[in-house]
Parts: sequence; structure tokens; C-alpha cells
Amino acid sequence: MKNILKNIFEDEGIKIKDKRVLDLFADDKEKVVKVVNSLAKEHEGSMVEKELCHIVDNFEFDDGYASLWAIVALGQIYSRAAVPSLLKAFDSDWDFWKEAAQDALTKITDRFGEIILDDIEEFIEKRLDNDPFSSRLFAYGPVANLKTNERAKKFLIKMFQEDDSWQGPIAYDLAGFGDERVLQLFRRAIEFAKNSGDEFVLNEIREAYCILDGVEFSYNKDRKELWEEPWEERWQFKLNELGKSEEELEAGDKKQSKKNREFIEKSENDKEFLSEIKKENNLRDNYPLCDFDIETYLSVRERNFVESSFEEFLRILGFNESITVEEVQKFIGKTINFKDALEYLSNNYKVFPSEAALSQFGEKFAELWDITPKEPYQGLSPEDVMILSGNFRLRAKVGRNEFCPCASGKKYKKCCGKNI
Repeated sequence: MKNILKNIFEDEGIKIKDKRVLDLFADDKEKVVKVVNSLAKEHEGSMVEKELCHIVDNFEFDDGYASLWAIVALGQIYSRAAVPSLLKAFDSDWDFWKEAAQDALTKITDRFGEIILDDIEEFIEKRLDNDPFSSRLFAYGPVANLKTNERAKKFLIKMFQEDDSWQGPIAYDLAGFGDERVLQLFRRAIEFAKNSGDEFVLNEIREAYCILDGVEFSYNKDRKELWEEPWEERWQFKLNELGKSEEELEAGDKKQSKKNREFIEKSENDKEFLSEIKKENNLRDNYPLCDFDIETYLSVRERNFVESSFEEFLRILGFNESITVEEVQKFIGKTINFKDALEYLSNNYKVFPSEAALSQFGEKFAELWDITPKEPYQGLSPEDVMILSGNFRLRAKVGRNEFCPCASGKKYKKCCGKNI
């Protein structure tokens, strides 16, 4: 029963008072099952809950499975106090810690709803720029489970717009909410992935598009979520490792690897299975997509920094609230001609307190132009075009004497088009 984590507790004088918690360090399968089921009957606020959280907080020092069983028990207790500890477990090298923490958090959010979301959202957003353990991928799961919750949907939409690394999995999550307006978000993302040559992301989002539009794929039929399974079944493979020597564990790994290879070989030779996969891939790749509609898109997307900044500037200038950033975008999303946009600007916004205010408004308007999706380009914005092509070369649609779509205010032939 030697365990680095247990030894650390002893060295630091940390005493676990409940013997059942100590039994989580046992190498006996029956004992562990019995004690976890006993701990699951505890209630929030108990000393046991605190001791379980303490084990999970130190999971990185655990060379056994005590932390895993502590995570399982906290999920069975529906422990809200454990949410920070469970989120911490996502920052692990081992997927089974993350999966167990995801299961536990999903159980907790399923019971208590959006009051759990504050910690999860903060956890995800802090890791958008630096996430060495891919932790936020697992943190999305409990949010996605709240399929009738508006806040959860809005947060996933925001992350779909911002989290390029996991846009595909987030698309699957969003499809589960059943809001058909989200098809416009997918339509835009599909266009970008197609033009960037990112086939993997393209296939993921196309598949999510199909699911949201009512297509049922074979892998999705009668699917049971892992967190809903009895925990003993869910973690049977880890329970079976208890008490085994390293030689026995290595032999077991080899046996499982052989089974996996045999399964793959069988699948590769299963003509009916391969035919079904090919059929579904063809359906995904050729499924008819809607045309991008700016009004529907604006009704479901979450405002980004540029849009929020433009809206705030409208209020500072004293325009009444009937004029919103969305009203402006509804027009400029239908045109790729910056000259038309400037005419719209001059015809609809004539009264400014000063020349400086007019100039600043022009700058804000140009920023908004850059990031607003265009119907003629199936949701691509001028900024998207710049990323995809290296400059704003909308040659097929922009005349040399028209204003450049980069929003510089210069004519195309004297700006981005002068070297073309």
C-alpha cells in the first residue's frame, strides 16, 4: 500500500481522519468498490468531502489510483465544493484523470445547472492562449451537457468563435442544443476551412452541420454518455489493475493491444462496415449547405471586441438605441464594395459633435467593415480574406477604380491592387 501521495501526507503531518478515505489507497478491487460506494452516500459539507478534495488537489503526486477513486466519489456526492479541485485535475498528463474529472463535473452541472459555470468558464478562458495539457477540451464537456441552458449555449458560441484549436469538437457540442441559427456560424466556418485547406476541421464542422440539420449518423444512434454509466463499469479496466505487478500490467497491455489490432483488422475487412462509413462520408461531404445570411448570423453570434467597441462608441456619440452595431452590419454584410459602405455611412450618420468625432467614427467603421462577414463570400470577412490570401485580393469583385476593401479609403488600384 505504498504510495507517494500517502507518504507526503504522512511526512507533512496531514491526517486523514476517515478510514474509508485511506482505503482508497488499497490495492484490493472489492475493498475499493465497497469504500467508494460508501463514500458516495456522504453529503456536501462533510469532513469526508474536504479530505477527498485534498487528495484530488495533490493528484500529481499519486502513483496509484487513490485520486481517481476520490474524483469518482466526489462526482457521486455531487460536490459543488470540489469543482476547483476537479478543474485542476484537467491539468494532467494522463487522460484518465481528465476523463474522470469530466464525468464528475458533468454529474454536478447536470444536477445544479448554470451556477457551476462561473468556475468552468473562467478556467477555459484563462487557457485560451496557453493550454499545454489540452485541459479546456475536457472542460467543455460539462458545459455542453446543459443542452437547454441559454447561458451554456452562448458561452459555447463565444468559444466557437474564439477557440480555433477545438472548433470542431465545440461544433459537435453546439449541434446538441438544436438551435438552427447556429448553422450560420457553421456555414461561415466551413467556408474558411474549405479555403484554408484544413480538411480535418472542414469534415468535423460539416458533420456537426449535418447533425444540427437533422442527419443521424450510425455512430450517434442510441449512444450512451460515459458519465451516465455505473462508475464500476466505467472504470472496470482500472479496477482490474489493482494489486497487479508491473509484469502483469505489461502483459495485460500487450493483450489489450493485440485485441485492438485484431479489431482494427476485422473492421478493415468488414465490407458492410466500410460501405456504411463511405456512404456517411459521402453524405457529409456533399450535404447541401444553406447560403450565408447576415441577419440570422447576427441574431445568434456573440459580439466580439470590435463590435462591442463600435456599439459603445454609438452610445457615446448619443445615437439612440434603435441604431445598433447589428443594424450597421446588416447593411455592410451584404456588400463587398467599400464605396457603398461609405455612402451608407454618410447618408445615415450626418450629425457629429466635431471633426475629431467624425474621424474616429470612420476608424471604428473601418474596423467593423474588416471583421463583418459578407453574404457574397458565404460568411468570409475582409479580414478572413486577408488571412487566407495574404492580402485583400478580391479581384473578381473589386474594380480597379473602386475603393479598396481593406478600408484604407484609397482606390483599389492605388492600394492592395497596385501590384496585381
